[in-house]
Amino acid sequence: MGSKVPAVRHTDSLYAQLGGKTSVATIVDRLYEKMLADADIRPLLSKANLAALKQQQAQFLTYALGGPGDPKNRVTTPAHAHLLQQPRHTERAKNPSCARS
Repeated sequence: MGSKVPAVRHTDSLYAQLGGKTSVATIVDRLYEKMLADADIRPLLSKANLAALKQQQAQFLTYALGGPGDPKNRVTTPAHAHLLQQPRHTERAKNPSCARS
């Protein structure tokens, strides 16, 4: 049998409803798997510290979904706007599900 899903209360944050820290980590891992599988996006990440990038993304999502976080660390500008210089990069980043190998 599968693991039991905890009951969700109406007052729970989206972060809690999605499963908290473990689920956010899974979401971030899957996002970067898709980004790295995309031939247009992969080169943009080639020199990145992926562990740090994933940690920052998880912190951002945690805060954005109503989980614990420090509002002073909010991202207020696109951190990687300088990388997405071509329209195809922006489109690929928005929709990595159609990744090409």
